[in-house]
Amino acid sequence: MKNVFLIWTVILSTLFIQNAFAQQPQAQQQKTPEQKANGQTKKWTKALALNPDQANKAYTIFLDTDQKITAIKANYANAADKKAMHKEEKAVRDQCDSALQQVFTPDQYNNYLAIKAQQKQQRQQQKQPTK
Repeated sequence: MKNVFLIWTVILSTLFIQNAFAQQPQAQQQKTPEQKANGQTKKWTKALALNPDQANKAYTIFLDTDQKITAIKANYANAADKKAMHKEEKAVRDQCDSALQQVFTPDQYNNYLAIKAQQKQQRQQQKQPTK
């Protein structure tokens, strides 16, 4: 009887442990700068009704931006203070926005800024703890 109880205990313990490990989220696979730029181009082409020429120019700008940001993150991978990294990333993003301003029409650029502001506000609301 003791052996049966011990066997069932081992079996149930194994099942519980397997179940616990199965529920852990898997690490997200990082996208390449090309994949990120392609996704951004599709998103903004749809949101702003970009023509093919604008979409190609936007892709080039997004690709350049994503490559620079990837390099910045690699340089600061082991840094304790991330403020300098964020400052460099912001400068690159600001360059991206000014380059996009040259590609988009004034209406498209204003819509671009409005959507970005809305997305930023949504991210900030998600970060705030619920009361």
